[in-house]
Amino acid sequence: MKIFYVNIEYKDGRKVEDVFLSNTKAKEMCDLLLGEDKEGAIKLVETKCRDVDL
Repeated sequence: MKIFYVNIEYKDGRKVEDVFLSNTKAKEMCDLLLGEDKEGAIKLVETKCRDVDL
């Protein structure tokens, strides 16, 4: 099974990681976060995919 991680790094040093079951949802989250970042607080947003055994 594939899971998708969204890693967000803020300019103030905070890091957040969300996990999604589909790449579409992960990309929607990235678009939403970047769209709401009016002040330029986000330094980096990246998505990663991993295969996991459940």
